[in-house]
Amino acid sequence: MSSNVQSVEKAMTQTQTQTLKELFKSEPNRRSEMLAKMDGVIVDYSRHWLPGDVLKSKQTELDNSEIRSFLDGLWAGEHVNKSEDRPVYHLLYRNFEGTNLTPEMKETWDAIQTDFARMSDLHAQIKAGTLKGASGKPIKHCVHVGIGGSTLGPILMKDVFSVFQEPVLDIHFLVNLDPSEWAVLTRKIDLESTVFVVASKSFSTPETMENARLAMSALHDVYGDDKGMSQVYAMTSSKQRAYDLGISDDNIFLIHEGINGRFSFWSPISLAITLGFGPEMMREFFQGGAAADAHMKGAAKISETIPAIMALIGDTYRNEHKILAHAVVPYASAYARLPECLQQLDMESNGKSFTNGGDRVSCATGPLIFGQYGTMAQHAFMQWLHQGTDEIPADFIAFKSFGVDFGTHTKQLLSHAIAQCEALAFGQDDLENPAKHFDGNRPSTLFLFDEFSVFNLGLMLALYEYKVFIQGFLWGINSFDQFGVELGKTVSKELFSELDSGAIKSDALKIVA
Repeated sequence: MSSNVQSVEKAMTQTQTQTLKELFKSEPNRRSEMLAKMDGVIVDYSRHWLPGDVLKSKQTELDNSEIRSFLDGLWAGEHVNKSEDRPVYHLLYRNFEGTNLTPEMKETWDAIQTDFARMSDLHAQIKAGTLKGASGKPIKHCVHVGIGGSTLGPILMKDVFSVFQEPVLDIHFLVNLDPSEWAVLTRKIDLESTVFVVASKSFSTPETMENARLAMSALHDVYGDDKGMSQVYAMTSSKQRAYDLGISDDNIFLIHEGINGRFSFWSPISLAITLGFGPEMMREFFQGGAAADAHMKGAAKISETIPAIMALIGDTYRNEHKILAHAVVPYASAYARLPECLQQLDMESNGKSFTNGGDRVSCATGPLIFGQYGTMAQHAFMQWLHQGTDEIPADFIAFKSFGVDFGTHTKQLLSHAIAQCEALAFGQDDLENPAKHFDGNRPSTLFLFDEFSVFNLGLMLALYEYKVFIQGFLWGINSFDQFGVELGKTVSKELFSELDSGAIKSDALKIVA
C-alpha cells in the first residue's frame, strides 16, 4: 500500500456502519452540506456510505499529504510521468494566457497557438469552398483515421458539438481493422472531395497505419499517381514516420511527447472536429477544461475540490469495501460515448499493479468503469444495480436545460436521473413480494449542470481527469503511461506473421488452421 493511501486511511473507520437511511436520519443537514459547487454545476455526494465526519477526516489527511506538491509539479511541467520521463502537457491546450511557463512549456504553447491558427484557416477554407482535392473538387468529407484515445474523444465531441450546429463537412471515422468499416465508408464518400486525417501519436499504431495505407492506396487508384497525398494529414509526434508515409510537411501537425493518447483530444488529434465545427466551438470546449484547471489551482484546500471528493469516495469503495466496478450514466443522448471515454481514461491510467517505485501495489487500484446513457441504462443494467447482489457506486450526470425542449421532455429526463439516485439509496420495502423489494443502500453521485453545452463537456472531462490523477497519487502509481496495451500488440504481430505466410507453428493458431 502506498504511503499516500496509508496516510488517508489513518482517518478511515469501517464507514458502512450505518445505512444511507440511517445516515440521513443522523445527519439532518446531509443533503445541503454534502454539495460541491462550481459556476453552472452542483455535485451532490450525499448518497454515499461515508459519514460526514469520516469524509472530513479523509480530506484533512489528503491536505496534509504531498497532493499540492504533486499537482504543482504537474502544472509546472515536471516529469510526473516517471516511467517515460515525460511531462504531462495536454493541459497547455486549455491555457489561454501562456504566462508563468517554463521555456520548454512556452515553446510548446507557442507551437500550439500556431497549429490552432493553421487548423482554423483550414476550416475557413472548407467553409468558403476553397480547400480542394487534387482534382479540383471542393472538400466535403473528412475521415478521421485512428483508434483508442485518438478517436474516442473526437467521436464524443462530434456528437455533442452536432447538437449546436451542423459541421461544414461530413465527418466520418475509420477505426477498426474490420474490413466492413471501409466497405461502408466508401459508399458514403467521394474520394476526390475527401481529406483523411491520420491520428496516431507514435504513427505506428497497427490498426491506424493499416487503415491509413488503405486510404492512400484508394487515393492512388483514383488519381493514378501520388497527387492525392495532398488530401492526407497527419497528427503525430513522429514527423519522420509521417514523411516516410509520403505526407508533406504542410500537412503535419506535431503532438508533443508529453501528450498521451487518452488526453490527446485536447490536441490536433481532434483536427477533424476543428475542420468541421470551427475554432470558436473548440475554444468553448477548451474554456470548459480551463475552468476545471482554475477550480483546482485556486482551491484553498485541494480536498474540497470536486475531483478530490470524487477521488476519496472512489478510493473508499475500492480499498475499504473491495468494490470492483463503477457505473457512469449521463442523461443526454449525445453523451452516449462518454462512458467509453471515461472507461479508457480511468482504466488505462490507473489499471496498474506496480508503484512508481517499482514495488507491487498492496492496495486496490482503478475500478472497472462501465455505463450507458439514460434513460437507455434503465432498460439495460439498472435492474442489476437496484436488485443485484453487488452494491456498485454510480455517477449520474443530468442537465437542467438543453437549450431546446418539446413538451416536458427535459423535466421528465431530469426526474428520471434524480429518481434513480433516490431509488438506489432508499429502496422500497415489500417483503410480502420479494420480487418487488429493493434493499436500497446503493451509493451514487449526482452531477447537475445548469445547461447542456460544449463548455460543460470540456469542464466535465477535465474534472474526471483530475479525479483520476488524485487517485493515482493516493495509490502511488503512474497515471500517465500505458504499457499494458503493448504486450497484446507484440503477440499479435507474431501471430499475424504466421497467418499471413501460411506457416502456422503456434498452438494458439491451430484453431484457425
